[in-house]
Amino acid sequence: IFDQITDVRHGYDLFITHLKQLGRPVRVVTHGSSAGAHLNALLSFTEPGECGEPLTVGEVGLVNEWTPPIGACLHAVPMTFEPWPDILPSIWASMQGIVGAPYSERPELYQAVSPIQYVDGGLCPAFILYAELEYLFLMSEVEPFIEAARAAGCRVDLKVYPRVEHGFFYSLQRPQQKEAFEDILAFV
Repeated sequence: IFDQITDVRHGYDLFITHLKQLGRPVRVVTHGSSAGAHLNALLSFTEPGECGEPLTVGEVGLVNEWTPPIGACLHAVPMTFEPWPDILPSIWASMQGIVGAPYSERPELYQAVSPIQYVDGGLCPAFILYAELEYLFLMSEVEPFIEAARAAGCRVDLKVYPRVEHGFFYSLQRPQQKEAFEDILAFV
């Protein structure tokens, strides 16, 4: 996962370079779904290297001074990478594979990639899109992040979309998908 975080940071850095070359404002709102939402949360809520990820890809480092996103839209986001009581065994196995070490041996790695660990007063505004029928990342694991961020004075908006499941926002055909898209535009 640490290489994935590095890849996301480098992609974001390239986008910042592109905005500068075009003479556009460097004001970015990010979006991610599921695993992409997790990586987005880490990108948006931490500074480069803060999760323990390498800052270079081969010999190539980041080009720009860190410019954090001004907002993050997070759909189906895991706010912790530590195990929770009702975690699906297949998801837990996948998470351990991504981290690269069993939780029992390296819990600090799981904490390092848990967005909730980075809650402070400096978080960019966040919009969490939550499916009523979400079965992978339970509301009981998202609520502590929301409560902590709000207690720190950060803006976190949450909307629960009825009668939809994990990953519902992968197209714009169903009414809830169109509603979510309009909600993202309103957040931006």
